[in-house]
Amino acid sequence: LYWESDSAVVWPLDTGWFMLATADDESSNDFVTVFNPTKEKGVPCLVLLVGGFDAVLKEDESDDEILQDAMNSLTAMFPSISNPDTVFFTRWNSEVNFRGSYSFATAGREFASDAAVLKESIGGLWFAGEATNEDEWHSTTVGAWQSGEDVAKSISKSLK
Repeated sequence: LYWESDSAVVWPLDTGWFMLATADDESSNDFVTVFNPTKEKGVPCLVLLVGGFDAVLKEDESDDEILQDAMNSLTAMFPSISNPDTVFFTRWNSEVNFRGSYSFATAGREFASDAAVLKESIGGLWFAGEATNEDEWHSTTVGAWQSGEDVAKSISKSLK
């Protein structure tokens, strides 16, 4: 979710994650985990996460329904929050190339070492994605985003 004006920020800028505690019943909000990359991105933005079977169910909802659920959660945390100016939704389970797959740490292996191998460039071919993120963000949209920015910087540096 993106907002065009800095005045839209009603959440603490120095807090990276927000969690919403809800009842464990049908009244519970689906979006209870919120990532705040506003400082890193330089624009007011929040990333709301939903996983597991709830994420699969969300894919059948319209964008308007998903936005309403997201705003219900955000309003519970930040009562004066306004609707975002731009919204992006992923439907990862329906993505024909991935079908909901993501990387995960395997017992007996060091994830960061595997990620380092996966992100090695081959000639002019560069790799990014959540599986190449050596930090704690592997397996997440945040990890994919961060690794894409890292690769873009590396490419830019190599062209100078």
